Amino acid sequence: MKVDPNELRRRFLDFFVARFREHAGFAADDEKGLPRHTLIPNNNATGSSSLQPPDASTLFTSAGMHQFKDDFQGNLVHGTRAAATVQKCMRTPDLENVGKTARHHTFFEMLGFFSFGDGLKGPNGSKGFFKKEAIRWIWDFYTLPWDKGGCGLDTRKLYVSVYGGDEKGNDRDEEAAGYWREILGRIWPKDEVEKRIFWLGEHDNFWPAGAPSQGPNGVCGPCSEIFYDLGDEYGQGDVATNGARFMEIGNIVFTQYERSGPVPGKGTLTPLPAKNIDFGGGFERLVMVLDGAKTTLDSSLFFSTIDVLRRDIPDFESAGLLRSNSQSIFSKEFVLIANGWHGASAARRKGRPYLAHEDFIDLERQLQGDPIGFGAPSLNLLPLVSDDPGEWEQIFQDCHVREKRIADHIRAITFAMADGILPSNEGAGYVIRRIIRRAFRDGIALGFNGPFLHKLVPVIVDGYGEAYPELKRNTAAVAATIQQEEQQFSTTLERGLQLLAGLVREHKKRDDKTLDGKAAFDLYQSQGLPREVVQDELAAEGMLLDQLGYDAAEEAHRQASKGTKQTVVFEKGWFADLKSKAKPTEFLGYETCHAPAKVVAISRDGKSFDIIEQGDTAVVVLDRTPFYAESGGQVGDRGSLVVGESVFEVQDTKKRDDYWLHEGKVVHGKLRVGDSVTANVDETRRDAIRRNHSATHLMHAALRKVLGEHVVQRGSEVRPDGLRFDFSHPKAVTFEERQQIESLVNEQIRVNAPVGTAVMSPEEAQRAGAMALFGEKYGDRVRVLTMGGNGFSKELCGGTHVARTGDIGYFRIVSEGSSSAGVRRIEAVTGADAVAVAAEESRVLAQLHVLTKAQPGKVLEKVEGLLKEVKDLKGKAKSGGGVGAGVLETIRKDAEKVGDASLYVGDVGVAEAPDLLTIKESLGQDAKSFAILLGCRGEGRVSLLLAFSSDLVSRGLHAGKIVGEIARLVDGKGGGKPEVAQAGGKKPEALAEALAQGRNRLREMLKNQGA
Repeated sequence: MKVDPNELRRRFLDFFVARFREHAGFAADDEKGLPRHTLIPNNNATGSSSLQPPDASTLFTSAGMHQFKDDFQGNLVHGTRAAATVQKCMRTPDLENVGKTARHHTFFEMLGFFSFGDGLKGPNGSKGFFKKEAIRWIWDFYTLPWDKGGCGLDTRKLYVSVYGGDEKGNDRDEEAAGYWREILGRIWPKDEVEKRIFWLGEHDNFWPAGAPSQGPNGVCGPCSEIFYDLGDEYGQGDVATNGARFMEIGNIVFTQYERSGPVPGKGTLTPLPAKNIDFGGGFERLVMVLDGAKTTLDSSLFFSTIDVLRRDIPDFESAGLLRSNSQSIFSKEFVLIANGWHGASAARRKGRPYLAHEDFIDLERQLQGDPIGFGAPSLNLLPLVSDDPGEWEQIFQDCHVREKRIADHIRAITFAMADGILPSNEGAGYVIRRIIRRAFRDGIALGFNGPFLHKLVPVIVDGYGEAYPELKRNTAAVAATIQQEEQQFSTTLERGLQLLAGLVREHKKRDDKTLDGKAAFDLYQSQGLPREVVQDELAAEGMLLDQLGYDAAEEAHRQASKGTKQTVVFEKGWFADLKSKAKPTEFLGYETCHAPAKVVAISRDGKSFDIIEQGDTAVVVLDRTPFYAESGGQVGDRGSLVVGESVFEVQDTKKRDDYWLHEGKVVHGKLRVGDSVTANVDETRRDAIRRNHSATHLMHAALRKVLGEHVVQRGSEVRPDGLRFDFSHPKAVTFEERQQIESLVNEQIRVNAPVGTAVMSPEEAQRAGAMALFGEKYGDRVRVLTMGGNGFSKELCGGTHVARTGDIGYFRIVSEGSSSAGVRRIEAVTGADAVAVAAEESRVLAQLHVLTKAQPGKVLEKVEGLLKEVKDLKGKAKSGGGVGAGVLETIRKDAEKVGDASLYVGDVGVAEAPDLLTIKESLGQDAKSFAILLGCRGEGRVSLLLAFSSDLVSRGLHAGKIVGEIARLVDGKGGGKPEVAQAGGKKPEALAEALAQGRNRLREMLKNQGA
């Protein structure tokens, strides 16, 4: 059957919520207690948390248990002892295997159910459970008939594993095995039951893997897995020997121990007083099994994406992909490449860079039997491009891998970007950028001529939007950002190919037919040029790649990029201790800047302290605070915590897991845990931040009105001294557009409308027309800020703002420029700072009036005239000033070479002294090393100019000293700098002799200086 993914998700959640209610003692018809959305509180239908993890232990949320770390440690932040979710996950270590194996993905969904404390009661009436319930419930879910709420899996296909203990069999999980025997014994005889239970070691069936003998210390426990037998076509073997055939579809972790001892080294496993359950089941794997598909990427989850990729994107036709009766040959469920490297050799033989229709005209007639499926085809083709059918088979297989990889990658990047993880050059953003580029390269190999990935975003949103409504909030922004990344990478790829061509030329000059592996890997690192593209280009040139050198460079980079920090799943230390004892900080900053509060924790250098004294720097946590913590682009507040005569100066405020961290220093007295303090925010600074943050909202709305609806925020910073706003826009904002933006914002400031605030769900906010800022992460309740007349701006924002738009005072844009490809940046100021900018501009304008002697209102015209005059003078300099071209050519013709320097001497006739400078500039462009002596005459006077290049000056020549000696021959004097000097004289009739003697003198000096 082809399963409806949305129905399957609901089925899973409904099944386990029903079991939780029954286990907690709720009657079937009891509508109170354990409603779904208190069990899985979130802003989507699955209970999934964001792909941005709540802590820094990993780049992405990679498992269903991430959002429940506190709950597992006894701090029930979700208010329940039992929970069920379908969690969005990202894992990238196996990126290279996506599309090649039956089950690898970057993004995937994890079915999860959890228990926090076996037998313990929760505040919502829930009750914790352990092995017996977990094992029975998951078996029932997988095997009960569809009309009974289960999945109806064939029990003959199912096998299980349990922890077999250490090498001597110690600590075997007999308890789990006993429960499995009880269940399986209802279906099979004893000997068959034992064949279906596999005892595996600590690296397969313990969490964390290898913990008993290797660590880390902390909470841990055995696992029990459920496997599905995919059949004989995947080979022979069993659960322990053939992971391709026996696919894990579920894994229950029984966290029942505290591990302590040496790491590495055999540790001690101490039973926990409160035992937990953590189940994870691959959603894609379950859909694959129910669909009867060969791989997860062939399941109904990916039908729509691959179908659009094959049929509906017009680039395919323009790329020359074979179509029959306007129908892509994909309709026959196989792939042919119209251009790219797969058919390169055949195409080159025919003198063209692609495979055309005639290459395949008889192909359909020669296909034997049934249409080819999504797996590797088996063809018996008559010779077309190649005499080897195996080559055709490889082409088909490679195409299937690429289309599957594109389908996986576009899903991953769409989900990640919808959760605010945008492409960048670091951290999780860099991973997203890499995935986009990998998919884009696959598209090139499939025949796309340009950006295409962004066109698949609506397909993902349509397929997953019901379960994950957050996808719908920024569909256009996600698509636009992906398109921008594609365009940028297309340019980068072209540059990489040019660099590769240069390397190829260098190797050919040396008659070297093997490209250095490190150089090739450097192209990948700097330009994103992948190995297979390099190999393709080299093959076309009859060259090879140094594979060993490439591998060595790649491994060296991998080792250099590795961190030395050991992963700690459950955090230890002062902050974990704080969360176990104190509730999250209550934020009061929307209502006040001053409030009484209690110190609940103090940390110095990552350790807990009960008291700090004058001079100590520390982090202070309060039970309640008016301080705003850095978030959403707004900087953290500063101020003070005061108790009696003691003062703690707050230098910054940050937030971690809903606890406010006040970073600062004791400037007087002492501060203790338990102290009742007065928390005082620097209100003047806060007011300035408020003005700038509110102005950011108004400016964002104005940008969209002036430039277009494509404008989306790509980053911001709100400080007391100004604001920075990055936004998507393909070109510079013109001066006229800047004026319009400023005018619209200041118009809304003058309206002085009250700023409205409402708290609601993200879905309610979206229906109300509020704009979610692209790249921001939102919870299940959001604040909607409405500003200006007639709802001029309506956005989701958790920052602090003015009460009325008039409080902003005044708005001015300071600068506009490029932040990155396709992203512009505006810097602006408000209030007194904006007035100061206007005053400074007015002062500069007044000075220009004085300097240019322009009439009132005519400064611009005067400056334009001066600029034209400068431009004309520069043009004259290039052509020799006002002197005729013949004179300049004569000077060049009479130049002589003295060593490595060019010596120019010339009489330019009747001219002005400034003309000598322009001629000198023109001659100076002819040679790197030069000496120039020029003379001109006027009525009863002579002007001389002598100039040396900087290298001659460094050898000791000084134009200012030498020109005076030559000037004496014309009854004059002069001087100047070492590089250029001028002189005047009273005997024009002596100019020729002075220039001749000057030439001789300079010639000797150049020879003596080794020029």
